[in-house]
Amino acid sequence: MSADALIENMRVRDAASCRAWLARLAASEASRLSSVDRLLRNLARSTQAPDLVLEIVEQARPAHVAELAGVLERLDATVFPMSDADRGRFSAAAESLRLGRDLYKQIHTQLVDQGEAVTRTRMPGASSRCAP
Repeated sequence: MSADALIENMRVRDAASCRAWLARLAASEASRLSSVDRLLRNLARSTQAPDLVLEIVEQARPAHVAELAGVLERLDATVFPMSDADRGRFSAAAESLRLGRDLYKQIHTQLVDQGEAVTRTRMPGASSRCAP
């Protein structure tokens, strides 16, 4: 992982800067999942408004899911008991999933606590109307 990738994820402050950071993150970088995880950890400690954090997380989600899928695909053919290397990959993927889940739960709780009127984020595909 480049030193720039370590520093730059701390500079992600909105959806546009997250997209730019993800574009600069080398696609072939072996530690791409750990870079995305580091971003999620930084966002979990962020003091930014939860709707802004949600916008950022939604930009990172496709890369996060793709990296997790890559790790899990390599584990599909794993025999049990797992080797230490495979166990490490599985543990990293499980921890990454937990990290994402916890961040989304944290954001949801903060949004609910602030009341829906404060949010400006609209989820893709969501409708502002309630079904009858």
